[in-house]
Amino acid sequence: AHELEYFGKVPTLEWDVFLDPHLVQRVEVVLEARDEFLRGLASTSPRIDMFLKSKREERRYTDKMDGIAKYMRNDGGEKKILHFYNTEIEKRVLLLLEHMLIAHGNISQLALEQTGCLKQYNFSRVKHTRRTLGGGIFAKHWIMMYTEALKMSTEMDEDVCSDDDISTSDSSNHSPVSSAASSVQSSPSKSPKRKDSEDFALSFLPSTDETDSLLDIPRFPSRDDFCVPNLSSDDCNKPQSPKSSPNLKNTMKPSTSFHDLAMAAISSSSIVECMATLKRIMACDAPLGLVLDIKSRHVPKRVWGLILDALRDMGARVEGIGTFAAHDIRDISKYCAAPLKEMIFYHCAGDLQQACHDGLIRRGDSVFFNAGSLFWNYPARKDKDLFLKVIGNAMSWRFDAEEVKKEYKFQPYAKAQALSAGKRAPMQQSTRQGNDDDCIRYFEGRSSTIQQYKEHFDFSIGLYVQEFAIDERSMDLLVKYVNMHPHVYDLGLSWGGVNGVTVRGIQPGRFTNTDGLWNQRYIGVRWDGDLYPGRMQ
Repeated sequence: AHELEYFGKVPTLEWDVFLDPHLVQRVEVVLEARDEFLRGLASTSPRIDMFLKSKREERRYTDKMDGIAKYMRNDGGEKKILHFYNTEIEKRVLLLLEHMLIAHGNISQLALEQTGCLKQYNFSRVKHTRRTLGGGIFAKHWIMMYTEALKMSTEMDEDVCSDDDISTSDSSNHSPVSSAASSVQSSPSKSPKRKDSEDFALSFLPSTDETDSLLDIPRFPSRDDFCVPNLSSDDCNKPQSPKSSPNLKNTMKPSTSFHDLAMAAISSSSIVECMATLKRIMACDAPLGLVLDIKSRHVPKRVWGLILDALRDMGARVEGIGTFAAHDIRDISKYCAAPLKEMIFYHCAGDLQQACHDGLIRRGDSVFFNAGSLFWNYPARKDKDLFLKVIGNAMSWRFDAEEVKKEYKFQPYAKAQALSAGKRAPMQQSTRQGNDDDCIRYFEGRSSTIQQYKEHFDFSIGLYVQEFAIDERSMDLLVKYVNMHPHVYDLGLSWGGVNGVTVRGIQPGRFTNTDGLWNQRYIGVRWDGDLYPGRMQ
């Protein structure tokens, strides 16, 4: 809200997302059935066969294939069958998107996800995990709360949003039961010809419960269902006093805080309606900027392509998709209607170095690694001084966290050449940069540097930290370091803390570091200072 007030836009947000494997399978079933139907038509029609061959293979699943309709016969119902498949795919993708879980997961859940085993069980465990321990919230509920929060923060008049946010009735005097009944009676019945076409289309789908229409999903009660009789839906959304509304005074019972909480939790708004509200609040066509960090592994790229296109069609500004497994998103733009930036995450700087030598990095890639690895490198076995220091801290009677924070230093591979007047100026390999009170210091030693790998492979670098495991001194040094070398870390430093402030009370301990690396230090790879870009291991 503050960003919207002062800068006119909301910064890009990152979502760590899990997909429901059951709903993914539902989408896959219809995609395969539609492709089988099209291949059957191609075997009898040379024009359709030529059209399919001219279409990029990746887009055969994610595109609606409307261009093929002009080659179909009108009498055989082929166009209606294709329309049925496209409609069913849209509904199932929307359901998958609404139940996409925005959560990080804990260590055991992330480890089990890597194996690809017990995916439904693992998704259920993440869904039932407390949010403070790695659990999360469905995307539908997140966007609802986000929209309501922006409406409250910007003091937007509810009269502007009531038409689209809450489904209103045409009559001011009705009951919820009669409204539901009338909606059922007014639904048009299927014509015999349309029913035959849909029955033929369903023959391509497996005869399981997965083919049930999504229209049969029960609707959650809306605020309109709890409106007081003789009041319009608009009146239900407006705060009214008993003096101005005699009907409200005579029929409405005194409200309790528990009742208010229950009413606030009920909403019939969908993601599409919430995005429409966000567009009006922010006065733009793409009000929500997103970067998806996918936690679900072994999901087909065509399913991700459908989700990304659906988000963009709703009005979300999807600026990138990232993962720790590069092959899960490599060339995913081929499955999308528009190009998309691929972001590869690593635990430590050493993981990035190893990926470069393993051929996993392409020129122009966007990579992120934990900035805490600029302070900490996995110790070598011959580094006896470090082990003696750890033992000394554990055995000493006195431990001062402030003294420990004063000794923070960057690793030798973090050294970079500064820019001067638009040109790179040679930097003296000193261990200090800045004044004595607030200087950036480096450990002694010669090593290959991150800047050398950036210039050789021509990729963009960004940093992130674990916000709950970093102290204010580490954060202050990282911010100044990144600002000193924007030509190296051109994607900046990502921060997700509350109001951009570290949590108070985070201090280093005898056996714990608060550099933001957290437990990723035990997973990452050590940076090899003797290894340089262009050289084989």
